[in-house]
Order: sequence, then structure tokens, then C-alpha cells
Amino acid sequence: MRKVLFIESGFGYGGASKCLFLLLEYIDRSKIEPQVLYYNYGPNIQLIEEIGILSKKYCFSSLFFSIFRVDVVYINNEIYSHFFNIIFAKFFRKRCICHVRGIRSLTRREKILKSWIDEFVTVSNTCKENLVQEGISPGKIRVIYDGIEQDGIELERKADSGFRIGVVGRIDAEKGQDIFVMAAREIVKKDTR
Repeated sequence: MRKVLFIESGFGYGGASKCLFLLLEYIDRSKIEPQVLYYNYGPNIQLIEEIGILSKKYCFSSLFFSIFRVDVVYINNEIYSHFFNIIFAKFFRKRCICHVRGIRSLTRREKILKSWIDEFVTVSNTCKENLVQEGISPGKIRVIYDGIEQDGIELERKADSGFRIGVVGRIDAEKGQDIFVMAAREIVKKDTR
């Protein structure tokens, strides 16, 4: 059984922590023994605890004592907020996986640390292409699309109204709502339903 330390540096209520919860909810616990260190407590961290995953508030000592007991360090956010976690993983010879959800240029510090990460997981081919442009080997990058929890979602269907499209995510430049608006404009031009 592989022991994996998941480190969540977000606020505990955003998309990254929600996707971490969904991953941990469906992970095969006969093959993987997960534990979580979180920077901030929020509703998604509470959900992780409710499904029986050992979760601790992140601090230097919790990282230090946890890293001895695991095989893999899985950082659930970009490189930047995991400086010490990557160094610890490298120093203690633990496999390090970085889950990248955004598209941007790497900082100088990230460019140094990128070679210390064994594998990257991205949420789209566009994210993967961005990392390749930043000098990361395509062989170190896997695209795994985030899951969407569908429980409780009911879509109203109206036969006479054509089609509807939408986007889900916080309003932020990195989320690409501008691209969505431009794409929607093109779709409406071509399909007049």
C-alpha cells in the first residue's frame, strides 16, 4: 500500500480543495493510504475529514513528522505555495507530484524547483502546453480532467429555447471567462437557434 501525503495550500473552499475531496472520496483505499495537510480549514476540508481521511493543520512540525511516514508527496496546487514541501520531498527522497490548475509563467523560484518534481498533473491540454512552454518535459506531465459532482444538479430543459451554455468558476482572469464570452459570441453567430 502506498502512503500519500496530500498538501492543500488553498482556502479550503475553492475548486482545488473540492476536487481534492472528490479524488479522496473515490480513491481506492486498499491501494492508497491518504493523509492531508491543509493550510486553511474550510468546508471542503471538513468533507475530507467526514469521509475518514486523517487531516492536520499545516505547520513545519506536521510536515516534518508526516513526511517520514509517506511514499509520495502530492501538492494540490501550483509550485509557488509549496516551496518548503518540495524541498522536504527532495531531501527525504520522496516522490513529488504537483497538480497544476492554472496557466501562467513560472516565477524564478518555480523554474528552479520544477526539476525537483517527479510528475505534474494538469487539468487540461492547455495547462500541459503551458508547462511545456515553461521547459517541463511533456513526459513528466499527465492530463487528468477534474471531476464534477453531479449530485443535486438539475437542469431545466426547454425544447423551444435552443441551447444554453455556461461556465463555472470564480471570476478571475486566470479562469478565462473572457475566452468563454468570445467563444459564446462565435457560437451565437454560427447557430441562430
